[in-house]
Amino acid sequence: MPPVGLEPTTPCLQQFARGCRFGPGQTSNPRSELHVHAHRASRRYSRNLVIGTVLTDADVAPDGAGGWLLPPSSLQRLTFLDWLFIIDVKLATISKEGFAMLERLGYVIVRRRVWVLVLSGLMLAIAGVLGSGAFAALGAAGFTDPASESSKVKTDLQERFGITETNVLVLVEAKSGNVNDPEVRALGEALTEELRAQGVQQVASYWSLGNAPPLKSTDGSKALVVGSIPGSDEQVADAVREISPEFSRDLPIATVSVGGYAEISNQIGDQIASDLLTAELIAFPITAILLVFVFRSLIAALMPLAVGIIAVIGTFFALFVIAQVTDVSVYAITLTPALGFGLAIAYSLFIVSRFREELAKGRDTDEAVVVTVATAGKTILFSAFTVAISLAALLVFPLYFLRSFAYAGTAVALIAAAGAIITLPALLAVLGTNVNRFRIGKPVDASRSEGTWHRVATTVMRRPSPIATGAIIFLVLLGLPFLG
Repeated sequence: MPPVGLEPTTPCLQQFARGCRFGPGQTSNPRSELHVHAHRASRRYSRNLVIGTVLTDADVAPDGAGGWLLPPSSLQRLTFLDWLFIIDVKLATISKEGFAMLERLGYVIVRRRVWVLVLSGLMLAIAGVLGSGAFAALGAAGFTDPASESSKVKTDLQERFGITETNVLVLVEAKSGNVNDPEVRALGEALTEELRAQGVQQVASYWSLGNAPPLKSTDGSKALVVGSIPGSDEQVADAVREISPEFSRDLPIATVSVGGYAEISNQIGDQIASDLLTAELIAFPITAILLVFVFRSLIAALMPLAVGIIAVIGTFFALFVIAQVTDVSVYAITLTPALGFGLAIAYSLFIVSRFREELAKGRDTDEAVVVTVATAGKTILFSAFTVAISLAALLVFPLYFLRSFAYAGTAVALIAAAGAIITLPALLAVLGTNVNRFRIGKPVDASRSEGTWHRVATTVMRRPSPIATGAIIFLVLLGLPFLG
């Protein structure tokens, strides 16, 4: 009887899982056939070879490579549990191969630690220079669907009749009297001609339309000059950015200011850039202080911040590059620092903590780095791809305002993972035991699996069902107010 599977209770299950490879058969129809390459060292299999299924000699045929081929007719007899078993062994094989890949990466990083750091620094410098242009390259629009009927009508009106929506507003506010005063009227008429001279189309004003009431405030102290600039949202925003300083004036008789959708978008973008800088100046030192208390070492606390800088600057560069080929919203920048530093700190905690544990077990620096990359690196990769795939779901939306969050989220997750798995281990390989220098407080024995979180984890594992049930009930209660 040729071996095509195993019962879960057979003694050779562990050896089978370690030595077998599952995959599609190299035949004319690989989607409908399955190769099972049995471990050559073990031929002890029970007759119930696949869970819940009894196959006969007629169900299989040798594949000439020490394994056995299951044709479509046999595959149809496999139950759901059979496929779960096959998938489980396949995932175990993938996990083992991934471990080996990361282990090889760890050896490369250890041998080329200096080159890794030099290349990382060079790429960071390039990303910093080019990424600084992301703010100017990103747009502040993207809230409409280009395929919607309203967008199509807007395009038709512009292309066929030259009619564009009003996107430039100049507000004239009299400091005394009202907009019908001769001096204010003269100013308004002059502004109307100046705006028309700038190439703005369909320019009109309260004064040019014979004191049109819709363009005057109820108290008579304010009046508007309106116009249209043709082109895309980005082209309009760029044109308004150029003319805005010229029409922003504080005169003895009146105050002149520029408004409209494009001007508001430009100001939002400028405010976002300013607020991000302020937020980072506040959050960076606070985060650094907290990390010092978490790691109880000044040097170790700096590691997550280094990865965070790589993630944020790298994502700015990625957004700048993406903006050269498609529309990207400036609002994506707001996601980058928060998610970038959050993931960087989490991933760095995995790497640094595991590295310190391996050092505490007596491993030398190089061996500790390799083990850290092979173990903690796998966790980071799964996490990064999960975050990236989750945020990539936003790509299905036609509004590039939403798609931009997918660009930023996917980029920041993958770059943070790369910094934590490649650059950070190289830095740890150079530092070695110096990662524990400048300790704050009592040293923690990293080799001991004790502590509050360890007790929490063991408690959860001992009572998974009641704890999971309680957590689900708690989450449902939190969501009840939104059902109304």
